[in-house]
Amino acid sequence: MTRELIQFALHEFENQENSIQNIYENRLCSFCGACILICPVNAIEYHDTRIVINDLCTNCGDCLAICAQNQKERYQTKLLEKESNRKIKQYLSKFKSIPFGFFINLYNCKAIKKEILKQAMVGGATLAILSCALEEKEVDKLIVTEFVVNKQFPSAVSTSSYERLLESGGSKYLPTMSLELLKDISKDEKVDSCIITTLPCQAYVLEKLRKQKETEDLVKKIKYVITLFCGSGLPTREDVEVFLKEKKIETKLEDLKIYREKRKKLWRINPQNEERYIYYTEDGIEYDFSSKQILRTKRLPNCSSICPDYTGIHSDISIGGSNISRNIIVTRTEKGEELVKKAISRGYLKDLKKFNFLERIIIKFMGNNKRKTNREYYKNRFTNR
Repeated sequence: MTRELIQFALHEFENQENSIQNIYENRLCSFCGACILICPVNAIEYHDTRIVINDLCTNCGDCLAICAQNQKERYQTKLLEKESNRKIKQYLSKFKSIPFGFFINLYNCKAIKKEILKQAMVGGATLAILSCALEEKEVDKLIVTEFVVNKQFPSAVSTSSYERLLESGGSKYLPTMSLELLKDISKDEKVDSCIITTLPCQAYVLEKLRKQKETEDLVKKIKYVITLFCGSGLPTREDVEVFLKEKKIETKLEDLKIYREKRKKLWRINPQNEERYIYYTEDGIEYDFSSKQILRTKRLPNCSSICPDYTGIHSDISIGGSNISRNIIVTRTEKGEELVKKAISRGYLKDLKKFNFLERIIIKFMGNNKRKTNREYYKNRFTNR
């Protein structure tokens, strides 16, 4: 099924009479926000995970070209070195089969501050690095994601507040359009530099924006890109609707209020069980579901069916879970390496050094579970021409 989906997706992007709405309606959208950011006539609208093309569309094709799911360039020869995993054999042979891509260093870390660990889903490394960048004046803005009042799904926010950063903590596992803020950031004279947290698909778009002269201004203030490992894509709006219906919640999705909360109980060993999505109906009834349950709602092909990137090879720093309370940190650029070292030396992160047996098992399972077929198919298609 994967190969057929890849062929279908490539056809969708090659057909310039299409619009980005075809990508959305065929469940290929990764909700990165690039199409809204790039559209020259504001023809693309986003309604809480619904993509709609209005009558202003001129079929210019800019949205198809920038789309994170447009994979035509990703595995051409010039990018193969970035995807290469050769260094891992010298660094940690136990991980040689995992698609880390090019990197400078690997760290096994957890946050030190208790307030960060309380908010974090796993080891709090992302929050720790972001707080270091903010408090050490490496940047003056953070682009993060959080649940917003009266919105069913998370939204991107920019902040210079440590307290707001803490509130945004924890993985969301739902569609979030982090790139939609870049236009405002690029025009804000009070912002000199920022750091953005993304998924691998969004980091790929940022790379494409940097390479185009007409769009490079949109990303010129981004000093660091941090990506979170993406194992299997995100549930779509339709997936969540089906899930709620199965749980006998007949209220329309638009009528539900949602927020995220970490509720600790002894039997919830898996962090995805502790992280809860709390739904409230209009009549005040509360429903409490784990992020693990929400993730399992994926029934039909989604963005992960054609995207081959697990660790975010187009970023400065990539972060994933290595245990129930620790993170693996992958530094890919010199400035990313320097920021992680600063976070360790200034007391934001604790470097736990070697990965133990359980951590190696978890990392290998997640890494090898990520679209191996997709990666091999793309490589064969684009390098054997």
